[in-house]
This record gives sequence, structure tokens and C-alpha cells, in this order.
Amino acid sequence: MPSPAFDHDRMGVYGAARQLNVACAAILASLPSGRSDLADQLRRAAASVSLNIAEGAGEFAAREKARFYRMARRSATETAGILDNLVDVGLVAEEEVAKARDLAARVVANLVLLAKAMERMERDSTRERPRAGDAEAQRQGQEARRPRGRESGG
Repeated sequence: MPSPAFDHDRMGVYGAARQLNVACAAILASLPSGRSDLADQLRRAAASVSLNIAEGAGEFAAREKARFYRMARRSATETAGILDNLVDVGLVAEEEVAKARDLAARVVANLVLLAKAMERMERDSTRERPRAGDAEAQRQGQEARRPRGRESGG
């Protein structure tokens, strides 16, 4: 494995996504000919997981990071669905896809956490912060709304 030169290289979820891709490649190698449609879809979906994680890690804006992590999550979920499809049509046994499905579930769980963290970071960074002049205006507005005591009549 190369030394961590990129942000995504240091992410555990990226490593798990690569493992998922390898597990899917092994399944693809064992498929009989005749269902190239499912094979191609699995190949693309599995590869898309790690590619979207890498692309998201390379972004600066938290909102964009979250967007790519959500896309990677959808691709991992699609990968699990394709694996189910392969079992359903009798191309592979459930035991053959168990490892890949477990990896997909782990990747999805981590991507949910990452996307939520990025969304929270984005929300926190965009909350309106009062500027120096605004603080004075707020104080004056609060004083103007304060009920005044009764004036005694004479």
C-alpha cells in the first residue's frame, strides 16, 4: 500500500471501500457468462464507492465533502443490492457474497457518520455570527423593548 500522500489514504472508510472493491472483483471473476449487465453494474458501483470517497476527501468545503460521501454511500448500498440480485437469480450463493455485504454495511455506516459530521460542520460555519456593530444594535433594541417602570403622578 502506498504511503498516505492524499487525504483519502488516511481514511479507514476508504480502505474498507477498497476491500469491498476487491471482494466484488473476486465475485465477478467467479460469475458465469451471460449476465454481463449485472457484472458491469457491480463493477461500476463497487468502484464508485472508493472514487467518491477520494473525491470528497479532496474537497475543501464541508458541504461538497458531505455530497460526495452521500454519493459513495448510495453506491455502496447499490453494490449490496446488486449482490442480492446475483443471489436471487442463482448466479452466486449467499455465502459467496457475505463478506462483500458485510464490508458494504461497514462502509455505509461510516459514510453516514462522515456525511452528518460534514453537514454539522457546514451548519456551524454558516450560522450568522453578530458583527461588532450588530452587537450594539442588539443591545439598544433590547433596551427599547424593556418595560419601563410606572411614572408616579403628582
